[in-house]
This record gives sequence, C-alpha cells and structure tokens, in this order.
Amino acid sequence: MLFLLDKSIKTVKWNGIPLHEASSAVVKEELNGDFVLTLTYPITDSGIYQLLKEDMLIKAPTPILREQLFRIKKPIEQDDRVEITAYHISDDIMQRSIKPMSVVSQSCGVALSQMIEQAKADIADFSFVSDIMTKYTFNTTEDKTLYSILLEGKHSIIGTWEGELVRDNFAMSVKQNRGADRGVIITTHKNLKSYQRTKNSQEVVTRIYARSSFREDGADEDTVLRVTVDSPLIGHYPYIHEKEYENNTAKTLDDLRKWAEGKFKYEGIDKVSDRLEIEAYELDGQEVHLGDMVTIKSRKHQIDVSKKAIAYEYNALTKTYISLTFDDYSGIGGLGLGSGVVAAADAIFNQTVMGQEVVLERAIKNAERAFDTNFNQKKEELRQAIDQSRATAQVYIDAVKQELGTRFSEADRRYQANYIQQSQQLNQLLSKAQASQSLAEEAKRLGQSAKADVTEALDKARQAKTEAVVEAQRLVTTERQATETKLATAKSQAIAEAQRLVSQSRAVLDAQLSETKTDLVKTKESIQLLAKKTDVDATKQRISQVESDVRVQADQIAQRVKRSEYDQTTQRLSQTESAVTQLGNRITTEISETKALIPNRFGSRNYAEDYDFSRGLWKYSQGDSTKANWAVVNGVYTVSGTTNAWKQYQIHSDSGSRLGGEADSLALLELDVGETYTLSVEVKVNSGSGQFWLELRDNGLADYNNTVTHFGGSHQLMTATRQWKRYSITGTLKET
Repeated sequence: MLFLLDKSIKTVKWNGIPLHEASSAVVKEELNGDFVLTLTYPITDSGIYQLLKEDMLIKAPTPILREQLFRIKKPIEQDDRVEITAYHISDDIMQRSIKPMSVVSQSCGVALSQMIEQAKADIADFSFVSDIMTKYTFNTTEDKTLYSILLEGKHSIIGTWEGELVRDNFAMSVKQNRGADRGVIITTHKNLKSYQRTKNSQEVVTRIYARSSFREDGADEDTVLRVTVDSPLIGHYPYIHEKEYENNTAKTLDDLRKWAEGKFKYEGIDKVSDRLEIEAYELDGQEVHLGDMVTIKSRKHQIDVSKKAIAYEYNALTKTYISLTFDDYSGIGGLGLGSGVVAAADAIFNQTVMGQEVVLERAIKNAERAFDTNFNQKKEELRQAIDQSRATAQVYIDAVKQELGTRFSEADRRYQANYIQQSQQLNQLLSKAQASQSLAEEAKRLGQSAKADVTEALDKARQAKTEAVVEAQRLVTTERQATETKLATAKSQAIAEAQRLVSQSRAVLDAQLSETKTDLVKTKESIQLLAKKTDVDATKQRISQVESDVRVQADQIAQRVKRSEYDQTTQRLSQTESAVTQLGNRITTEISETKALIPNRFGSRNYAEDYDFSRGLWKYSQGDSTKANWAVVNGVYTVSGTTNAWKQYQIHSDSGSRLGGEADSLALLELDVGETYTLSVEVKVNSGSGQFWLELRDNGLADYNNTVTHFGGSHQLMTATRQWKRYSITGTLKET
C-alpha cells in the first residue's frame, strides 16, 4: 500500500492518505544512480488525485530497504489519469552548495564529514557514514553541488573510494560492497522470463594519461607527476581511445604507473562492455539485493556468467521485481563464449599472469635461500651466547646458594625460638577457650530452658482459647436446641387444644341435630296415623313449617357454639404465640450476648453488637435533606450520595442521646472509664472519595451540646482503597 504524506513529514512511522486506487507504481533504482518512483493514479469521484501535488511525499515499499519517501516532482494530469514522477527524499540535498575541500590520505568517512562541514547551509536531518577505511586524497578548488562532490564521475567521493551508495530515507552510507554473493541462480528453464544482452565498445579505454599533484613539506610549489600507460590490448583494436585520470595520492612515478595499470588489470576499462537486462519470474524465496552477485544461466544463449546487480525495476503494488540489470564486466563460466576480441584479450592477460607467476616463484625461492643462510648464522651466534650465559649464571648461582644457606640457618634458629614461645601462648589460649566453652554451654542450656517455658506458656494460652471457644459454641448449641424444643412443644399443644375444641363442638351439634330429627319423624308418623284424608295437606304444611323452624334453630345453635369455641381457641392461640415470641426474643438476645462474649482474638472482647447489621441496632443518618441511599446486603453496609454532606452509621447504648425507645446495645454499657479500647472496621471504596472516620463518643443526656469524644473523630480522617482492608483506632475512655 502506498500513502500520501504532507510535504514536511520527516519520518516513515506514520501513514497518511491511502492511495488505494493506484493502477501502477514502479520503483527504479540504479547503483550510484537515480532512485525514482513512477505512479499512475486514475481520476475518480474520490477526488484523491487532486491531492497529488508537487512536493508532496509518497511512502512506497522497496525491496530490502522497505518503505521509502519519494517527493513528487512532476505530476502530469491527463484525460482519465494522473502520471506522477517522484524522486527519493535524498534528492532534496543534492543541489546544496559545498565550499572547496581538501582531504589528504584519509578514509571515506573523513571525506564525508568534511563535505558536511563545508556545506554553506546546515544539512539538517540527513546523515552520512562509510565503512571504507582505505586512505585516498581528494581535493576541490571551487564551489560545487553536493551531487557533484558525492556522485558525479570518477573525481567524486564515491568515484575516488570506489564505493557503493545506500540511500535509506535520511540515512546515507557509502559501502565498500553494497551486496554479496547469496548463491542466487536465474535460469532459462526455471525463472528467467526475458533476456537482453548488449555489448558496447564505445567506452573502451586503451591509453591512460595519469597525473598526480601534491606539495611536499617545506616546498613552495606543487610537485606534478605525469605518466602515460597503454593497455596490453591496445594492438587488438583498430583505434586508440585515450582518457585522463588523476590520483594525487601517488607520490612517485612508479606508484602512479602501477595505479594506472590497475585500471586495465582490475577494472577492465580496456574491454568491451557486456550489459545484461533480464526479467525474472518468482525467485522461489531467493533474495536479490542491489549490488549482489547473481549467476545467470541460459542454454539458448550459451551463457553461464556471474554478474553484479546494478539496477532494478520493482512493482510497489505487488511487491515483486519487474526486471534486473547486471553490470558490464562479467566473469565467464563454463558455457560462456565471448567475442574474438575478448578471447584474444583473455589469452594475452593469461600469458602476462603466467610470466608474473614465474618471476614471483623465483623471487620466493631466492628469498627462502637468503632466509635459511641468515637463520643458520643467527642460530650459531645464539648458541654461543647461550653457553656464555650458562657459565656466568653458574658462578652467580653458587654465590647465591652460599648466601641463602647462611640466611636459612639463621631463619631456622629464629623459627625454633618463636615456635616454643607460640606453643606456650597457644596452651594458655586453649585453657581460656575451654572455660569460655563451659560458659557458652551453660548459657545455651539456660536459653533452651527459657525457650521451653515460653513454648509451654504459648501452648497453654492456645489451649485456653480453644476451650473457651468450644464452651461458647456448646452453650449456643444447647440454648438453641432447648429453644427449638420449647417452640415445637408449644406449637403442638396449641394445635391439639384447637382440634379438641372443634371436635367437641362438632359432636354436641351432631347430637342435637340427631335428636331433633328423631322427634320430627315420630311426630310425622303419629299425625299420619290419626289424621284424616282431608287434614293431610294442612298437616303437611304445618310439618314443613316446623321443620323449617327446627332447622333455623339448629343453625343458630351451631353458630353460637362455633363462635364461642372459636373465640376461646383464638384467644388461647394468641396467648401462646405471644409467649413463644417473647421466649424467642429472649433467646435471640442471649445468643447475641453469648456471641459477643466469644473472643475474636485471645484476651479481648467484642463490644460492637450486631456486627453483621442483622438486628437493626445500627442507625443511619446524614447531614442534609437529600434522599438517603444506603443498603445492607449479606452483612455488607453500602452507602452513596450526590453531595459532600456527612453520612454516618451509629450504634447507641441505652443511656445514649436517643434515651431509649428503640433497640439499643447492652454491651456498650459495660465500657469502663480509664480502659483502652480499639475500634476496627473493614472498608473499601467503589468510587468517589474514600475518606471516613471512626469515633467513640458520649452524646450527653438529651442533645449534642455536651458531646465528649473519647477518641477518633473527623480530625483523624482515614482513606479507603479499592480493596477490602481493615482500619483501626485505639484510645482510652475518658471521665465525663
């Protein structure tokens, strides 16, 4: 992805406007040459193309160096697209003016430093370094641009030190070799897509006019050396191409001549240039850096050569190479067939090398013989010197032995005397040490005895605490079981009594109804036997009336019986329930008082009743009339509010400011004047201020005018944290 950045950006860390519609983006870089981005962007409704103005920056990916900044220099708007040409950010300083400079027998890094120092204006943001330690001389006599001094031609810093420039945004470095031989092979049958080989004899040089100019110490004028050197291949061309070279480092004609010959021997400037430009498919994970040596094989073109990558074209959208260009001078491999001129040059070169090898072999043998002769002479002289040294050393050794013998005898005598004296002192020290050891053993025994006593006391204290806790738990359990038994018995008795009364009432009512029905039946039968036919209807009517009256009377009797018995039963149940409630309250109070007597740590008592807020002894109040917002859930009291007014939770004794009327703490009545007590609470803050205080005070009999704070209070604020934590204050009860 490419991004458009503001013209003043100095880093690639930030992304700008994504250029997601770009149809083409190609990066071209040539070793020690141009570094250019060409971009094609369509004209669409997004309007992004309108932002592609001159001097804006584009961040684009490149091989190896990753994202680089390119400054737009030439935007060309066409019918349906915009063509952009942008140069690497390093081009910003290439036109800076540099004053004349002089570097004599120094490394490339020193030359770069002086170039920066001689700049007429500060070269901000950019840095220059080099790893080339070879020393050369470099001079300029007039103002030039930074590009001319750094890159232009052989008489430049890179030309003089024969370096390779690496441009990484604002960091510039001149390296001896930018690339390496990574074993990359490009072949016709695998990843070679297209092939173009260009040979050119236009740049061949067969004669050099070399010049060196320098001023020796104490001289008034410069010394100028000149030499003419012809190429070994000068007779193989139908023409002579000449060129001027300057090397001010050479101080003699011989040095200048050897340097000029090296141009032919090592740089091959007298050979026909051989330039390859290829396009490659995917390199199967192989990396090619600019400056790398790459092996190129083509059976069709009968080549097997190793060449240096000097340029590339790179697709910044797909992040793949488009093409690679390799240097002019190749090392011919097994299948390579060069031109006739190149073959002849190689033959002459090989003959020259063979002649030099013969001379060199003879020189080496001669040097070996001279070395052997000189070595034997020195060896004999060294042997004689060693014998002389041995004789002198023996005399000296004898004298030293005699002197040492005398000194050893005296030292032995002194040693024996000191040994006797030290033995006596040692015996005295041993006697004292034995006495000290006895005292130490006695102290150790006493310490162990004291430790045993302390351990026994601690064990007894722990046992007493355990027994107290067990006894308290037993009392609580016994009292609870007795209470539950009494409640169950009272409930059973009340239910049985109610059932008995209801059954008794039902039996009486059933007996009365049965007796009434029997009388009615008898009366009806008697009437039927005595009555005449004419009196039957009237008799039946009277019987029906009597039955109705009897039913009404029976219902009234039943209602009276039920109401009377029901009222009695209800009264008894109410009395029983009241007695049970009173008994339960008394038992609850006894259980709470028993719990308060259980120590939470050995040797102390908890006077804060209703510690889990379940009995309603604690009362909430606040310092304003806003809505109170507090709650107690599972023994946790939570309070919140929207104002800064105080909010408090209090427990009172029976003699406190409320003067009774509500549930009060009985334990607080047992506090004694002059005794020391500790208030403890576990608090955490959920949000807002975490400040709070603890206080033990006497509010007086009826109001707060006579309030006495025993200890604590708002002048001893504490601040809670986000985690549960216990806070405590300790004080003594005052006389009021």
